[in-house]
Amino acid sequence: MHNLLLSVICILILAGNAIAIEFEVAYGVDEHFPFVMENSEKIPETNPGITVEMIISACSKIKGLNLKLIRLPWNRAKYSLKNSKIDALFGASYNKKRLSMGWFPTTTGKHKGPIDVSRKLSTNAYALYTPEGSKIRWNGKTFSNLNRQMMFGAPLGISITDDMTMMGLKIDECPDSKCNLGKIELGRIVGAFLLETTGDALLRSGEFKGIIKIRPQIVSKDYYLMLSHGFVMRNFELAQKIWATLGLVRDKEKEIISAKYYK
Repeated sequence: MHNLLLSVICILILAGNAIAIEFEVAYGVDEHFPFVMENSEKIPETNPGITVEMIISACSKIKGLNLKLIRLPWNRAKYSLKNSKIDALFGASYNKKRLSMGWFPTTTGKHKGPIDVSRKLSTNAYALYTPEGSKIRWNGKTFSNLNRQMMFGAPLGISITDDMTMMGLKIDECPDSKCNLGKIELGRIVGAFLLETTGDALLRSGEFKGIIKIRPQIVSKDYYLMLSHGFVMRNFELAQKIWATLGLVRDKEKEIISAKYYK
């Protein structure tokens, strides 16, 4: 009886160890206040950003899920997800082209099913930033006072670049939002499309002079945690649980987490 009990205990211990899953999640190296903090490959020990804290909280609620966060340049992170070198990537807005990279949460549980907005991480908007005195205008649908020689800027690899290119605009990408604002100051571009929270925070910092935000917003987008093809194939039910838990954390904890970033 004693030996049988020991055997049962050993089996349970081994089973417990077997279900522990390493979950490597990547995000970009650029700051996007208040969702991701600091331009760095390192993860801040305190106040890493609202979205980072939401990911940490959600993963802590799922037994046997061992979260590992890393930061990568955005294009490298997308490549790593597409090739299942990482398990997940957050900060991605939905478009059909990105389905080749991995999975978004869907209402049907199918790879190409309708996107499930109830399991999004956040919503953010893009705005156009120009020099003071610029005559460029946006009415919510079309631009005015443009010419074909005008060059705009945007951070490398973001989704709005495709949107603006389809409208006939020329986009010169550079690594981050600061780079783009610097190019406006130098007169190298006539404006830059940036995440509004990031662009506004940089203007408030006083680091950049003579730059304004054009209203209204260009477009508002929802952002998700994407999972790799390999991770979903191996852990389909767990994938659904991760997305569902993130939705609950967003609804119940995001407001509390956000408060300290706006003090």
